[in-house]
Amino acid sequence: MVRLLLCFLFLWNVGFSFGVGLYREERMLRVDDVAEDEKLYSSNFFSISVGYPSVASNFLSFDYSLTDDTKNIKIVISNVLGSEITSIKLFSSQTKLRINLEQMADGIYFYTLYIDGLACATRKFLVRK
Repeated sequence: MVRLLLCFLFLWNVGFSFGVGLYREERMLRVDDVAEDEKLYSSNFFSISVGYPSVASNFLSFDYSLTDDTKNIKIVISNVLGSEITSIKLFSSQTKLRINLEQMADGIYFYTLYIDGLACATRKFLVRK
């Protein structure tokens, strides 16, 4: 049984098929394969873009669409130590969020999307003036 399992794992890793539809496909992802309008999060009631630019000096912007204000949705900015810098609630009456970074020192920061208190996605950005 162990030999059979090892044989299967070996053949799986080198890309063979046993004729039952099992296969493994590998693909290298290049930077130019990633869509420019990449979404940070998307659902049937809410969609938000990744913050741009990723290297910012004055502002960090997000484009979003919210159809239901009953959800508590916010973006939290934190430093590399995890200390919260600011928290911004999102509303359905707006479609763009622009965060002022002028008071922030140069460095690496993170933004986290929270929906009803649960962290859904975190990305980093760089402030360089």
